[in-house]
Amino acid sequence: MSGRLGDVVYYWRNGRQLFRSYVAPVNPKTPAQKAQRTKLSVASTLVSQLYGAIKHGHRNTFITFGTICGRVMREAITGESPPFTIDYSKIRIAEGPLQKPLHILASYDPATRQMRFTWDSALVNYPSQGRLSDRILIVSFLEKPQPQVKTHVVGSRGDKEATFTLPEGWDSHNTHFWLYVSSLDGEEHSGSEYVEVKRC
Repeated sequence: MSGRLGDVVYYWRNGRQLFRSYVAPVNPKTPAQKAQRTKLSVASTLVSQLYGAIKHGHRNTFITFGTICGRVMREAITGESPPFTIDYSKIRIAEGPLQKPLHILASYDPATRQMRFTWDSALVNYPSQGRLSDRILIVSFLEKPQPQVKTHVVGSRGDKEATFTLPEGWDSHNTHFWLYVSSLDGEEHSGSEYVEVKRC
């Protein structure tokens, strides 16, 4: 048998039936503990929404849900108690050795619902840190009312600009964007860059 029976807990170890006295867990629920649990809940909810995009952006790295949650708690969630604030610019959607595009700018035209991104395609130590043929990936995260994530493959580093239409029902004020590059074979990425949006 295994499990608790009255004040005794039965369990198996190395093929032997053992038992020990039951000790009630201590859970004082101090304000600091409650705040930490709330912070973990905020991080877990956010990571669950972005997990697919983050896993894709860390293709050659062993990274787990728990690892990402810990990183988001440490780096992206600020404040000592609820309500916490999320700094989306600190969330690393992608990591890798390729050089990120420089001087990334984004604008939104509400009349056409089009997002426009521009960047500098210059490379340092070319070609070891990237190529003009590297693909541009933009991750869009609609925060509310119903969280959604889309990854747009919008061309190559050498194009210097890209446009796409924001999906119907998406509000640019509640949408966050990260841009990174990926090699043509998908084996290498750059780090991601959080992009603030200028509205026309």
